[in-house]
Amino acid sequence: MRFERLDLIAFGPFTQVSVDFANSAAGVHFIYGPNEAGKSSMLRAITDLLYGFSHRGVTDDFIHPLQQLRVGAKLSFTDGSQLEVIRRKALKNTLRDATDQVQVDEDQLRQHLSGVDRDLFRYMFGINHDLLRQGGHEIVLGQVRMSETLFASAAGLARLQQVQQELTGKLEATFKARGSKDQFNLWRAEYD
Repeated sequence: MRFERLDLIAFGPFTQVSVDFANSAAGVHFIYGPNEAGKSSMLRAITDLLYGFSHRGVTDDFIHPLQQLRVGAKLSFTDGSQLEVIRRKALKNTLRDATDQVQVDEDQLRQHLSGVDRDLFRYMFGINHDLLRQGGHEIVLGQVRMSETLFASAAGLARLQQVQQELTGKLEATFKARGSKDQFNLWRAEYD
């Protein structure tokens, strides 16, 4: 999935703001700016567009009333199809077409999310500065376990360290350069 355009129609500090990604060849976009510029609001807008507005936590209604919150996008998919939608804050029928008049079936969007849920999306694709700093700090201190856990659990590999140890054990049992009792060297000796 690729965002061609993000429309912050009425969301957080934004009113009728569009961000055009269509002419960018980049596969990754970094959003940066001063404090309180709306970076976190933009990330929440993307998440709410894809998964629906959260009914807990930050409501992003400090300029626009809740019932007027809207975020839209033009999305392109790997199969060549496109979808232009608006998500509104409501209890049902929240995904709409580009005119905000016709309900769009959630499955039209969901099928392109490949099973990635809201939490996984946040950890894999919506990494913010604090998460990056925490991971970098742990790497510098040699506390890689948290960094591995942070990124590995998001990818469904929470047992990354255990799997690495198991693979290393299998590798050592199969081949050691100076070994004589590993499987490869036993086969070689038998062949010789």
